Amino acid sequence: MEYRVKNINLWLRNGSDGDGIVVICGIGGIGKTTIAKYVYNLNFERFDSSSFLANIRETSKQCNGLVGLQRQLLSNIFNREEKNINNVDEGIIRIEHALSCKKVLVVLDDVDQRCQLDSLIGMHKQFYPGSKIIVTSRNKNLLKWNEVYTIYEVGNFNDEESLELFSWHAFGQDHPKEEYYQHSEKVVRHCGGLPLALQVLGSSLIGKNIAIWESALQKLAVIPDSQILQKLKISYDSLEDHTKRLFLYIAGFFIGEGKDCVVKILDGCDLFATIGLENLIDRCLLTIDEIEKLSMHQLLQDMAKEIVNHESPKEPGKRSLLLHHEDSFNVLTNKSGTKTIEGLYLDMHVLENSGWFNRTFGTRDTKQPRFEEHNGVSLLADQSNSLKRRCLSLIRWFPIKNAAISSNQVPLKTDAFFRMPELRLLKLNLVEMKGGFKDFPKELRWLSWHQFPLNSIPIDFPLQSLVALDLSHSKLEHVWKGTKLLKSLKILNLSHCHGLTNTPDFTVCPNLENLILEDCIHLVKVHKSIGELKKIVSLNLKGCKNLKKLPREFHCLTSLRTLNISGCSMFDLSADGITINKTGTTYGVQSWSWVFKPFVLKPRKSPESIYFSLATLPRSLVTLSLEQCNFSSDGLARSLGSLSLLQDLNLSMNPISSLPESIKYLTMLKLLKLDSCKRLQSLPELPNSLAVLDVGYCSSLQMVTNVPNMFTCLILSMHKCEKLVEVQGIFTLKPIGNVNPQIIKHLALDLFKLESMGNLDLKYHNEMTGVITNGPVQVLYECGIYSTLLPRSWFQDLCCDFKKTDSYLSFHVPLRANHKIQALNVYILYALPDDECSAYFGRRCVEIKNMSKDLIWRYWPVCNSVIDFDQDWLWSSHWKTGHQIIIEGGDEIVVVSDQQLNFMVKEVGVQIVWDEGKENCRQHHTNVDLSPYLEQQGEYFLNHYSSRPYRLYNMKLQGKAETEEASYHSKIMKSMLDPSTSF
Repeated sequence: MEYRVKNINLWLRNGSDGDGIVVICGIGGIGKTTIAKYVYNLNFERFDSSSFLANIRETSKQCNGLVGLQRQLLSNIFNREEKNINNVDEGIIRIEHALSCKKVLVVLDDVDQRCQLDSLIGMHKQFYPGSKIIVTSRNKNLLKWNEVYTIYEVGNFNDEESLELFSWHAFGQDHPKEEYYQHSEKVVRHCGGLPLALQVLGSSLIGKNIAIWESALQKLAVIPDSQILQKLKISYDSLEDHTKRLFLYIAGFFIGEGKDCVVKILDGCDLFATIGLENLIDRCLLTIDEIEKLSMHQLLQDMAKEIVNHESPKEPGKRSLLLHHEDSFNVLTNKSGTKTIEGLYLDMHVLENSGWFNRTFGTRDTKQPRFEEHNGVSLLADQSNSLKRRCLSLIRWFPIKNAAISSNQVPLKTDAFFRMPELRLLKLNLVEMKGGFKDFPKELRWLSWHQFPLNSIPIDFPLQSLVALDLSHSKLEHVWKGTKLLKSLKILNLSHCHGLTNTPDFTVCPNLENLILEDCIHLVKVHKSIGELKKIVSLNLKGCKNLKKLPREFHCLTSLRTLNISGCSMFDLSADGITINKTGTTYGVQSWSWVFKPFVLKPRKSPESIYFSLATLPRSLVTLSLEQCNFSSDGLARSLGSLSLLQDLNLSMNPISSLPESIKYLTMLKLLKLDSCKRLQSLPELPNSLAVLDVGYCSSLQMVTNVPNMFTCLILSMHKCEKLVEVQGIFTLKPIGNVNPQIIKHLALDLFKLESMGNLDLKYHNEMTGVITNGPVQVLYECGIYSTLLPRSWFQDLCCDFKKTDSYLSFHVPLRANHKIQALNVYILYALPDDECSAYFGRRCVEIKNMSKDLIWRYWPVCNSVIDFDQDWLWSSHWKTGHQIIIEGGDEIVVVSDQQLNFMVKEVGVQIVWDEGKENCRQHHTNVDLSPYLEQQGEYFLNHYSSRPYRLYNMKLQGKAETEEASYHSKIMKSMLDPSTSF
C-alpha cells in the first residue's frame, strides 16, 4: 500500500502552488476510494481545513444532491453548518471564495460527470497556495486536456498484495493457513487483483472447510475473469434463500436509509431482517456507517439489478423487483405487471433529467418545470442531532401544470397495479395517477410516495397492511379521514408537507413507533390522540415554526426515547411553567417551564392555554433536541436530573448564560451540544459519563471547568470561543499582573519596562479555538510549563548557564552535592526577517531530551503571539521538574527548537534552577501528571490540539498494552478493509 500512495503523499506534502489536482482513476472496485481515504487520513492535519465528499455520483442523482454536497463541503471548510445555499450557481460562488482563502485538502470521491466537478470546486483557478484536490473517478478524461492536473491510474493488486488482502478477510491474518495455501492462491489468481473481489470472496470462505473451498473454486473457474459482477455473485450464491431476497430488497430500495426503520419494514415482509443484516455484513455485502445508515458498494448494487433482470430478461413484468425506472414506467403504462412483482421503484424526475422521455416519445410541448429549494431529511427515520451527522438538501420539483410529467403522451392509471397483488415495496417520486384506489395492492408493507399529488389520502386507499408510510414533500392538507384501523403502521413520515396544518387522528394507528413531521412549517396543532401512542419511540417536530401548543396528553408517551423540537421558536416558555396559546404570549412567566420544572401553574386566562411541568416530558427520553428554541437560563431546570435516561442533549443556539447544577445527575449523558450559545459564560460540574462536549462558537465563554474524561474518551469542541482563557486541567492564560512574582522572575520579564509602556494590546492565536484575540501581556500555563513570547527588549538580561547560537543546544548537567534541580528556564530567541512586518508564529515545537535516561518531552504551546513588531522575539519558559520530568546532575540534555517558515532560531539558552532546601524543593516541583501525554516509552507528546497520545492512554487504562508503532500497520490494513476508518 505504501508504494501505491508514495507519489500522492509526496505531492500532498509539497507546498508548491503548481499542480493542485490529482485524479485517481480506474475501474469500479479497484480501490480508488481506499487510496484516497488512506492518503487523506495521513495528511489532513497538514491543512487548515479538509473535507471528504463520498459517493458523489450517487448523491448527485438525488433531488438537490449537488446543493447538499456544496453545503457539506462549506460546512467542513468553515467548521460550521452551512444551510443558506439556494442553488448550485450560488454554491459555486461561495465555494470558489472559500477555496481562495484557506489552505484545504478536498477529496471528491466517485465523480462521473464534469458538472459535478465544476459544482464542487468551481473553475479551480484560484486555489489558496498549497491547497490540494483529489478526485476519484472511473473516467480519466474528466478534466480537459489543457487543464493542469495529474492522473494517477490505479492498477490491479499484484499477487503478494492480493494474497495479503484476501488472507485478512479469509483468515483474519496477513497470510493463509498452511493447509489452505494452494486454494488461496487459486482464489487470488481468479480475482485478477480486484480488491473488492478479494474482500468479498475472502469473507464468504471464512471458517469453511476444504470441501467447500474446492466447490467454490470449481464454480469460480467457469466464470470469465472479465465478468466482475459474476465474481461478486459467488458470495450472493452462498446466502440462504431468504437472505438473498433480503439482499435484493436492500440493494434496490434501502441504501442510505436508517437501519432501525429498514429492519421494521423488512420484518413486516417476513424476512428476519436482524439476523439477515448480520449475515450480509459478515459477507461484506453490506456495511452500516457511523450513523446507522445502510451502505453498499455500487458494484454490488449493480449486481443486484443484474440478478433481478436475469429473472425475465425480455419481460420486466415477470421479475420480482422492478428497479430500473424505464422498466417500471413501461410496465405501468402497458399494464403488464404480474403477481411475481414484489417491489417497484419509479422516479419520474430521474427519467425526465435523463432525457429518456424525449428519446422514447419524441419532443414534448410541455412547459419546463420549475424548481423550489427546501431542506431534506432521511426518507424513513427521524434525524437526531450529533457531532459526526450532516444534512443534505433535495430539489422539490413541481410541474407548472397540474398533471403528471408525461401525461400528454402516456398517462398512468391506478388500475395498472391491479395485476400486482403481491407487491410489498412501492417507491414513487413525482408520480401522478388517475383513477380510484380500491384495486390498489393490499399487501403493501412500505409506500414511499414523495410529492404525493392529492390533498388527502383517499378513503379507498388500502393502508391496512402498511408498516411504513412516507408521503414527505407532498401537497397534503389533511392526512386521512375515516381511515380504518392501521394496526401494522409503525413509521409515518410527513416531513416537508408545507400545506399540513393539523396532524391526523392517531387512534387509527395504535402501534406507531416513528413519527416525522419535520419542516411542516404551517403545522399549528398536534391531535390530542398522540397520547394514545403507547409504543412511539421517536417524534420529530423540528422546524415546525408555527406550532404553538402541545396537548396535555403528551406526558403519556411513556415509550418515547427521541424527541426533536428544534426550531419550534413559537413555543412560549417560562422558568416555572409553560403557557402555550394561540397568540404565543405568556401570562406572568418567562421561558421553558414545561421542560425543566417539576410543578404546574394554573392559567390566568385563555381556556386553550396549556401548562407543563418536567413531568410532562416522558422520563423514558434518551435523546432530546431543543436547538434554537429561544429559551434562556431562567428556563433551565433545577431538576433537570429527572431525565435520568438522557444520553444526548442538544441546547445549541439558545440565549442561555449558564446550565443548572442538576445536569450532573444525568449520569447516562454522553453528548452535550451547546454550540452557538452566545451568552454562555460558564459550565457547572458535568456527569462522568460525558463523551462529547460541543461549546463551539460560545463567544462569551471564558472558562471551562469540571470537564470529565478529558484524557480518555471525551471529544471536546471549542472552536471560535473568543474569550476562552482557561480549560481546567489543560491550559490557563493569565495577564502578567495575576502571575506569581517568582514565575515572573524565572521568565526574566522586565516589569518596570512593561509598566512604563502603559496598556499594551497584543494579538494571541489559540490553536484549540482557532481564534485570534487581543489582550495585555499574558503568561501561558500548561503541562506544568509557564511560557510567554514577547519582543526581546521586554525582558531583562538572561542568566544562562548554557547558550548556543543555533536551534540546537547540548550540555551536561553539573553535579552539586545535596542539591536537586527544581526547574529549567529555557529561552529561545527568534529573528524576524527584514521583509516581514507581521506574521502568525505558527505551531512551534520545543523538544527537550534527556539522553542519559532516554526521555523526551516535545511541547507545542496551545497559544502563540501574532507578531507585529520588527525586532527579535524571545520565547521564555519555565519547566518544573518532578513526576515524569526527571533531570539530575550528570545527565546529558539536548534542547531543540524547530525552524519556522517566517522565522529563524537565532539562539537557545538554558538556566538551571537549583533547590535551596528539601522542603522548598517539594513545594516547587510540579504536580502535573504527564501520563496522558505518553506517546510511547519515554516520549511525551505535550500537545492539546491533537488527540494523538490520548488514544494510547485510554487503551492502557482499558488494559490494552499496545503501542502506536505496533498497531500502525494494523490500522493501515484496517483502513483498506473499511474506507471509513480513520487513524
